[in-house]
Amino acid sequence: LDDRQLVKRSRTARALAGNEALPDDLRQQLKTIDRQARKALAARQQQAEEKKKQEQAVQPEPPAAPKVEEQAQQPAPAPEPAPVVTEPPPETKAAEPVVQPPAPPVVDKADVKELDGNAGDPIAEKKARGFLDDAATAESLSDDALRSRLDGMRDLMAENELSIKTERALRDKLRKERDVLRDRVAKVKAEEEAKAAAAKALEDQKKQQAATDAGQPPPPDKKKKFNIIINADTPMREILRDRRPVEEMDESEVRYRIRARRDFEASQQYRDFDDDQRVEWQNITRRDREFLRGRLEEDRNIRRVELDKPSNIRRIVIEDDRRFDDEDLPEEVFAAEVDDTELERVLLAPPRKKITRRISVEQIASQPEARKAMTRIDVDTIRFGFNEAFVREEEVDSLDQIASVMEKVLKKYPREVFLIEGHTDAVGSDPYNDKLSKARAEAVKKALTTYYIIPGKNLKTVGLGERYLKIPTAEAEQENRRVSISRATAVIGNSEE
Repeated sequence: LDDRQLVKRSRTARALAGNEALPDDLRQQLKTIDRQARKALAARQQQAEEKKKQEQAVQPEPPAAPKVEEQAQQPAPAPEPAPVVTEPPPETKAAEPVVQPPAPPVVDKADVKELDGNAGDPIAEKKARGFLDDAATAESLSDDALRSRLDGMRDLMAENELSIKTERALRDKLRKERDVLRDRVAKVKAEEEAKAAAAKALEDQKKQQAATDAGQPPPPDKKKKFNIIINADTPMREILRDRRPVEEMDESEVRYRIRARRDFEASQQYRDFDDDQRVEWQNITRRDREFLRGRLEEDRNIRRVELDKPSNIRRIVIEDDRRFDDEDLPEEVFAAEVDDTELERVLLAPPRKKITRRISVEQIASQPEARKAMTRIDVDTIRFGFNEAFVREEEVDSLDQIASVMEKVLKKYPREVFLIEGHTDAVGSDPYNDKLSKARAEAVKKALTTYYIIPGKNLKTVGLGERYLKIPTAEAEQENRRVSISRATAVIGNSEE
C-alpha cells in the first residue's frame, strides 16, 4: 500500500473500533489493524527523515580558507551529524495515535517500592488466581453475586500483598467486570426513566384531549423534524454528522453528543480534520452545554416545588442514636453500582461505630478510625481530566440520585452536614495531590449548591490526596481517583444556624 492507502486504512479501522456495538474481539482486531498501519507510516516517515539528513550531511568543499584573523573570530566548525537520531523527528511525533496530555508529576520512588515492590504473598497470590481462573463470566452472574466478586477483588488488592504482575491482571479483570455491573445498573435506571417519560407523555396527551374536547385550540406542534436518535449504540460518525439544534433533542441525547465529541477531541482522528471543522464542532458543543445549563436551572426550580410536598420527605428518618454493627452496612459503595434505594440507605445510616467525641473536618485526614465510622458513596462517574477540578454540565446528572436524597434530608433536618472528600491516585507528590483533591471536592460542592436545593453551609469539603487508596498502587488507577460523599453530622457536628 502507498502512504495514502495506509492512512485511509488506519482511519477506517479507528472509526470502526470506536463503535461500542461491535463485539470486543472484533474491536480489538480493528485496533490492531490501526496500530499496524500507523506503525508502518511512522517507519516510512523516519526512513525518509534519515535519508534527508544523510543527504544534508554531504557538504561541498569550501571555496577558500578564510584569513587567519577571521579564523580566530569564528567558532569551531560543527561536527558531522551523528548517524543515530536519539530524538524522533517531528514527522514521527505527529504519527502518535493519541494526543497525550501533559505528563503528571513524577511518581515517588518510595511509593513505587512500598506499593508495587511486593514479591507476592503465596496465600494472597493463590486467592488472586482463584478470581482470575474463575470460569463463571460476569454476564452469567446475578447483580448481587457480581457485586460480591468485585468487592472480594477489591478487598484482596487493598491488603497490598500481591506481586505487581498479579495485581495488574486482577485490576484488568476488575475493570471489565465492573463495567458489566455498571451497564446493568444504568440500563435499569434508563428503563425507569423511560417509563416515567411515557407516563408523563400519556398524561399530557389526556390533558390535550380534554382541552380539545373543551373547544380550546391545540398547542403548537413541536414534532421533531429529524429522524435521528443518539444513544450509547450510535456510531461516532453519525454523532459527528449530527447538527440538530438542541431544541429538537432530548436531554440524554445532548449529553451523549457532548461526551462523544469530547472523547473524539482527545483522539488522533480529531487532528485529521481541518480547523473549520473543529471550530464548528466546538461551537455545537458550546451551545449544547449552554442548553444543558439552562435546563439544569429550570430543573432546580421544579425540584424546589416538589420538595415542598410533605409526601416526598415523609420516609426520611435519621436515627443516629442507633448503632450498626460493622458487618451490617458497607463502609463504601460506588454510586454507579447500586440502585437508588441503596444510595438512600447509605446516606441515612447511623454511624458504623460508636462516636465518643466529635472532630473537626481538618482532623478527618489524620484519624482514619473516625472516618471509618461514616458510610460513604464514591462518585467516580464524574470524569475529571488531567489537572482539572470542575464538573462539566453533561456530568451533573451523575449527582442526581445522591442530591435528591440530600435535598430531602436537609428539607426535614436542616442542620445535617454532608462531607465531600476528594481523593487522587498515587501519581504525583503529596502536596500536589492534596491540593488537587481539595479542588475537586470543592467542584462537586459547587455543582450541588448551584443546580440543587442544597445550601453551602451544609456541605464540608476535605482533600485527602492519596491517603486512602482503594487499590494500593503507584500507577494511575481510576478506582483511586474519586470524590466521596457521606452524612457526617454525628462525627463533625451540625451546621451553623
